[in-house]
Amino acid sequence: MPPVEAIWKNLRKKPELREWKAFLLQPVTVTSALLYEVTDIATMRHPDTPLPEVKLETCSEGACLQTLHRGPYALLDTAETAIHSYAKEWGLKIEKTRHEIYLNDPRKTKEGDLETIIRMQVAK
Repeated sequence: MPPVEAIWKNLRKKPELREWKAFLLQPVTVTSALLYEVTDIATMRHPDTPLPEVKLETCSEGACLQTLHRGPYALLDTAETAIHSYAKEWGLKIEKTRHEIYLNDPRKTKEGDLETIIRMQVAK
């Protein structure tokens, strides 16, 4: 199974005002029709469980800066700060979203051993 990924927006706002989208990479054989079929089956089997909005999208970020953060999720901002410092040094402008790729399972990994790729798109 590929790692879970998320795109975060409005990170400088209060937590309840932040926006995020989680996603999993899918093989090219997964189509929208198949996805809707599976979602319908899950809804029929578990009618009392609300399913989140699930859709198939293609993601294209273009040029990015990224770094590997090791440690607790609460300190991910330090990795973002390092990316911003590097961008400033090289005269690059960073977009306002942050792409996080979670390389291990926080249920099975000590907080200090968590690894997360932080990727930020460079503005054109």
